[in-house]
Amino acid sequence: MEIGYSSKLFLEVPDPTPFKDEILIKVDRYLAIRPNGNHGLVYEQGMSGVQKILNYAKVYRLIDILRKVLSRQKIERIRNDKWMVCGIGKDENDQYFCFAHPSAQHYQSLISVPSFWTKKIEPHKTKEKLWGQLSEGQEIIVPLELIANEMSPVSGSKNLENLDFDIVKRFLDKHQSILKPVSEAFQTNQKIKQRINRPTKDEIGAVLFGFGNYARTIALPFLKPYVHLHKIHEIDSCLLIEAGDLPKSTNPYPESGDEKFPIWLIAGFHHTHANLAIDALKIGIIPVIEKPIATTMEDFKAFKKIAESTGNPFFQCFQKRYQIYNQFIFEDLKIKKGEPINFKATVFEIPLSKSHWYNWPVSGSRIISNGCHWIDHFLFLNDYCDWELHQVEILSKEELLIIVKLVNGATGVISLSDIGSNRIGMREYVEFSKPGSRATLIDSMIYSSENDMGIIRKYKTDKLAYLRKMYSDIGFAIHQSGEGDQIKTLKSTELCLLLELKYQDQLREVQKTNTFESIEIA
Repeated sequence: MEIGYSSKLFLEVPDPTPFKDEILIKVDRYLAIRPNGNHGLVYEQGMSGVQKILNYAKVYRLIDILRKVLSRQKIERIRNDKWMVCGIGKDENDQYFCFAHPSAQHYQSLISVPSFWTKKIEPHKTKEKLWGQLSEGQEIIVPLELIANEMSPVSGSKNLENLDFDIVKRFLDKHQSILKPVSEAFQTNQKIKQRINRPTKDEIGAVLFGFGNYARTIALPFLKPYVHLHKIHEIDSCLLIEAGDLPKSTNPYPESGDEKFPIWLIAGFHHTHANLAIDALKIGIIPVIEKPIATTMEDFKAFKKIAESTGNPFFQCFQKRYQIYNQFIFEDLKIKKGEPINFKATVFEIPLSKSHWYNWPVSGSRIISNGCHWIDHFLFLNDYCDWELHQVEILSKEELLIIVKLVNGATGVISLSDIGSNRIGMREYVEFSKPGSRATLIDSMIYSSENDMGIIRKYKTDKLAYLRKMYSDIGFAIHQSGEGDQIKTLKSTELCLLLELKYQDQLREVQKTNTFESIEIA
């Protein structure tokens, strides 16, 4: 398909794949009404501005900063250029539709639209494709139905479900005069640049699900030299504009031929992880799964059942398991495996827009999206001991407190908040203790330990050291036919989901009493 961004038209972009109950429409008329109300912030826009880069230079290696900056350039700017649109087009059977979409590209020649955002109409054939944009500052009366909700259809939100398309059609007809041929609105000389992508003889082939910034800048670079990417699945066509000469698909689900590769790297939207991992295990493929493993208890139980019955290896990307500091903690506190280690974490999370995909209904709360890291680390240090107490306290709409007590006597207290400074991104202060000694870790970089006699050890590294180690260790384990993660390590995901259920119950009570304004149920 073709995608318009600014004054340029990108050609030969992979076509979108319709989801269930969606219609793929070939566009004849396309009206960009206004930028998405959150300025396209369905995703985080990081590393912007010289000062931001200078701040990051204090905690990251130069090569990691450059990789992140380059990754955020063209394709993410295009991807984030989301607009509220409406238009007219036809499906593969030449049935014409009037459609609306709250989060589409500035222009796209094909658009996949949920059926409840469409209405069948009589043929409206045009000699050429027409496009128009309502100008900023222009006095525009936009139907309220069109601005009811601007979340992506993938989010699980039922926005625009009751839209009156007679209103949309009249709105489109009213602005018919500003439509002009697409060929006049955009320069049509921008084709996808192909890059050579050749594996080394020792690399194992993999299929990637989710070509986001994390996969491009961390997972794929750090998995080398053990794993080589052979195919990409990414639902947002814009991210595939500079994906090289690899086979590409906008289908979020596995396709014929994917089973030929022994590894599936699962790094897409959180709610897709479990089912992709299940599909992989069923046919003997090794899934490397970004957190969280599952966002619902139903999906978790299904994944655990398959993992237990097949015995096939799988790897969970909980990077805190791989910190070099873990070894120091056991040595410095003189603790044996299985003995209680108390755990306290104060975590500042980067504030995200309401429509960011971490805030989608299908993604769950911040317990699932981010809190799972510290919950897993606590259980990891205590050898995945069972728990006798788990609770959540909602302190405000920005803060919550997680409290866990394990049967070995260890206690865990985790405070999650997005109130704080975003100078170098996510921040954390973690304390590990037993009577007479303790260790602390700041921002996954600065470690120190002490006992009643004095300082035991100090150590410092950069902020991504543990991620490099995780992917290197996973890649090496796969290369050497390693066993993968043990079933007992799934306990942290189970605990996260149990805490999530308590959080949702408490959230309903909070809403009934209006204790905190504008808290929404995920």
